[in-house]
Amino acid sequence: ETDNNVRYFRNLTHYLHLKVISLGETILPAMGIKSLNDFYSDDPLENWFYDSVTPRGFAFDGSMPNACKTPLGRGTTCELIHTPNNMTKLLEDNVRSELQKGYHLASVLGNVNLIT
Repeated sequence: ETDNNVRYFRNLTHYLHLKVISLGETILPAMGIKSLNDFYSDDPLENWFYDSVTPRGFAFDGSMPNACKTPLGRGTTCELIHTPNNMTKLLEDNVRSELQKGYHLASVLGNVNLIT
């Protein structure tokens, strides 16, 4: 797991995310735009936007606090770009700590579908 490899897969993930967004089926609240929906604020006026116009369809997981099961993770935590050994360690740690908080990363990663 070198810095160059991790940087490559981060850039690839950003590019793929942009391509998926360009399909026009990603709702704006899923993007986590702070001025529209600040999911980390206690003020209900900071989380006001509801997208009723954009059709729901193929999209990345949202940027909401209990979502964001993407290779980039949740900003600085839970990045999923690792070697198989390091990913196993991450999942073992996750089962111990995050399962109590309702973030079931191991079960989510175990449910994979091939889209043809």
